[in-house]
Amino acid sequence: MSGMEFGIFEPCTASENEYFSDLGGLYEEHLQRGQLADELGYDYFFSIERQNSPAGQIASPNVFLSALAQRTKQLRFGMLIHQVPLHNPFLLAEEIAFVDQLSGGRMQAGIGSGISEHEFTRLNVDFETKTPKTYEALELMIRLWTEDIVTFDGEFFKLNEAIPVPHPLQKPHPPIWIGAHSHRSFDLAAKHNYNVAQSLEGDDATAAKFAYFREKLAEYDHPGPPPKMLLVRHLYVAETDEQARKQAERHLLMGYFSGGETLLRTSLGFGSQPLNEARPGEDPKFAKTRGEIFEMTTTSYDYWLDTGLAIVGSPETVANRIAHLRDTMGINAFCGQHRFGKLSPKLARNSMRLFAEDVMPKFR
Repeated sequence: MSGMEFGIFEPCTASENEYFSDLGGLYEEHLQRGQLADELGYDYFFSIERQNSPAGQIASPNVFLSALAQRTKQLRFGMLIHQVPLHNPFLLAEEIAFVDQLSGGRMQAGIGSGISEHEFTRLNVDFETKTPKTYEALELMIRLWTEDIVTFDGEFFKLNEAIPVPHPLQKPHPPIWIGAHSHRSFDLAAKHNYNVAQSLEGDDATAAKFAYFREKLAEYDHPGPPPKMLLVRHLYVAETDEQARKQAERHLLMGYFSGGETLLRTSLGFGSQPLNEARPGEDPKFAKTRGEIFEMTTTSYDYWLDTGLAIVGSPETVANRIAHLRDTMGINAFCGQHRFGKLSPKLARNSMRLFAEDVMPKFR
C-alpha cells in the first residue's frame, strides 16, 4: 500500500455551539484541530464555505485560513469549496494569493458553486447561472494569478487593466480542486488537469464518476503526475468496532445536514423546490440522490455504512475499508470528517489520533 494522501474535513457548524461559550471558542477549537493534524502528519485541512447556513460558521474563509497558516508548518489547506459565485473574483484571487504567500506556499484553491438555492436567493444572487459564473470566474482568477495587468470582458465579469497584488508563491498558481458532481465539472477538471473532490454521493455513484473522470483525463494525456482524486467521508475511529458505533451512531443520525430549524423559521426555507428535485442545469439523478441522502441519514445508521457515506470502526476495520475504496475507486487522497452531529471535540480528536497513528502508516 502506497501513494495515498490524507486530510481532515472540518466544516464549522452551529451544531457545535453547545460546547463553547462564544463563537471565538468554536473557531479556536477548529484551529487547534488544524494544529493537531499538522503535528500528526496529515497532509491536508479542508473546510467549506456555506453562507446563510448553519452548516457554515466561517464567514470569511481566507481570514480563518491565514490564522491556520500561522499555527502550522507543513499542513496544506483550503476550502472545499469557496462559493465562487458569491465573490468578486478579483478580490478572491488576491486573497488566495495573499494566504499562499503568508503560508509559504501551502494554500489550495477549492472551486465550486454550491448546491443550496436559498443561500443564493437570500443575497439576491441568481442561482440558475451559478455554474457558468463559476467557470468564468476561475478563468479570470488564473489570469489574475499569472499576469501583471489584466483586462477581461466576460459575460459576468469585466476588468479594465486591473493590477492584482500579490501573485501566489506557488507557480503558476495554487493547486486547484474542483468540487465535482456533474459530468460538466469532471470535463472541466480533466481538460485542465485539476484535482477533483467528491463527497455527497454513495460509493457506487462516486466510483462511476471517478471512472468517468479517468476516461476523460486519458483523452488529454497531460504530462507529469496525475491529479488528485479526493474522497471525503464522515469518519469515526475507536479502539473497537463496538465502541466506535456506540459513540458515533446517534450523532450520525442527526443527518448529513443538521441545523435546518433556523432555515425553516424563514419564508424562503430550503428554497423554492424540494431537495430531491433538480434545479435548472442540474443532473436530475444527483438531485434525487441528494434528497434521499438528506432523508435517510436521519433514520438509518445502516444506510450511512451501506452507502459508504460513513466509515466507522476500529483502526483495522477502517484501514480495510479505505484500502477497498482505493482499489475500487482509484482514489489517491482521502479526507475524514471526524466531527459530526454533536460529537464532542474530545472524541473527534481521539478519532483523529487513532487514524493518524494506526491507519495512515499502512498506506505510506
